[in-house]
Amino acid sequence: MVISKNEQGYAMLLLMMVISLTVLLGTAAFSIASENKKAGVLGQQQLQCYYIAASGLEHALARATTELNTAQDKLYGMSSTSSLTEYALGNVADGSYTVSIEKIGAKEYRFKSVGTLGNSTKYLEAVIQLNNEMDFTRGVWVGGNFVNSGDLLGQCMTMNSDITVKGYTDISQVVIKGNLHSDGYARLRGATVNGKVTSATGFVDIDAYHGFGLDRCSLVGQITAAGDVAIKGTAGDIYSGGTVTIQEDSQRSASKAGQITCRNGVTISNSTVNSINSEGNITIRSSTVGDILTNGTAHLQDSTAGSIKSNLGLTITNTSQNKNQQKVNGSLYSASDIRAAGITIKQNVLGNSIYLDGSEVKGYVFAKSGVVQKTNGSVVRGVFPPDLSYEYKDRFTYQIQNKHVSTKFPSFIKNLAWYSQRTPEDHKIPLGPSDSTIEISNEATNERYDLSQMSGIYIIESPYLKPKVYVSGRYQGNVVIVVDGDISVLGELQPANSTDSMALIANGNVVLGNLEDAQNPFMIRALVYANNDMFIAGAIVTGALIVNRDLAISTLHTFHYSADLVNLPFFNQAKPPFTVIRKEKYPVMREES
Repeated sequence: MVISKNEQGYAMLLLMMVISLTVLLGTAAFSIASENKKAGVLGQQQLQCYYIAASGLEHALARATTELNTAQDKLYGMSSTSSLTEYALGNVADGSYTVSIEKIGAKEYRFKSVGTLGNSTKYLEAVIQLNNEMDFTRGVWVGGNFVNSGDLLGQCMTMNSDITVKGYTDISQVVIKGNLHSDGYARLRGATVNGKVTSATGFVDIDAYHGFGLDRCSLVGQITAAGDVAIKGTAGDIYSGGTVTIQEDSQRSASKAGQITCRNGVTISNSTVNSINSEGNITIRSSTVGDILTNGTAHLQDSTAGSIKSNLGLTITNTSQNKNQQKVNGSLYSASDIRAAGITIKQNVLGNSIYLDGSEVKGYVFAKSGVVQKTNGSVVRGVFPPDLSYEYKDRFTYQIQNKHVSTKFPSFIKNLAWYSQRTPEDHKIPLGPSDSTIEISNEATNERYDLSQMSGIYIIESPYLKPKVYVSGRYQGNVVIVVDGDISVLGELQPANSTDSMALIANGNVVLGNLEDAQNPFMIRALVYANNDMFIAGAIVTGALIVNRDLAISTLHTFHYSADLVNLPFFNQAKPPFTVIRKEKYPVMREES
């Protein structure tokens, strides 16, 4: 059989096509296999990345659980605009996670955990809601007023906790190593507050303490008040719904404050202030201030300031006529007239009409009305041309903050029926018609009242009268004593072991301390609740103080907040400090090859 040349060509062409197709199929198969392998690796990496983010989230929630049961937690101090960017950090396998928190509601917080592995990133979010049923015990909670006599012969009372007062606060010679929240007014004399001072409905008055030949000045942190604020001492930033007055203290020393934000105006004399924003008029004498913004007028005498912006006009005078002592380090702006006498202004002056008397402007001057009057050798660098467009637009608007600050404590704490349901029958101690007082101590003649032998919950009540119970001695285990009457701790009350705890719940009044010799205080360790009033004299207290009405202190040497006593199993009700109300998984945020 003879094969023609044409047939040989067709065969060669067919063979080449088969080879090409085979190569293409092989390349495609290899590419698909590679992509599948790559996708499998990427999918495995993404899964690992998810578990890394989940580990970070669990770490952060565990940390929050621990911190919310102590006085050092981070969440309660957050505002609605703040965030914690690196609340939890960690490494898992070859990856890492970072957890941040933002406050999104009054009791709600969003946790965001970002897990990273190689070039992949996944993140998880959880939203929690605080179960702050026992928030009020985070130190001292007063349902009425908080007052003290300040008669420690020059010594200061120290309170290592936050203090919440639903009435007014009037205290002297007190060191508060936390925040002071008062719904009513807050008057402090010779006090130190490391944290914030808040008056939700009233004023804040800070002054020195005078007594026993001593003048003790006050030092407080940030102040927020619905009403006026008066300072003779040192304060942080001030936020006031009224007027702010800052003067030298009783020792003729200059007072100091941070940024002042207020509604009705500011008066400052012989003091130093960082800056001022006000809707009302500002008057400053013999002081140093930073930048000023006011919707009203600004009057400065013998003072140094930064830039000043005033809607209704400003006047600056220097009675010493020494331009190097009193000066404006910035510019002056106003929608009305500006008057400067004996002042050096380092930048520009822009207003309606400008009146310079013996002053020097190192910048330029512009008068919207065209009036620039210079007397007594006033000097300016230059005058802006009259066709310059200038319109004063800066306005300050005060925003109301902290209408109420004190939390409401749970009703069960003063509900005898609530305790009765949780108290064993053999721990209920009914009193007879003649039993007006009883003693619970280590030396009690009745073994039912032997404190060292008591453990658990005990209720003491009488259908005939309100009993008065005296408690002292050494206790062990978790002991809760509930009295349908008054409680007095007139001796040492201490645990046998560091893990022991006690709660005293009185439906009436509570008295703590050495009433006969206040300079030799009793050591008292307990969570103490009074449904009526509480009085403390000659005591060093560790625990928590909760008073439904007034708290009056004569000589409390030291108060230490104890989270262990607050979080008794009896009060815990098997409820965690927060509830996770939403947990969501999000897709890959970043994916790079």
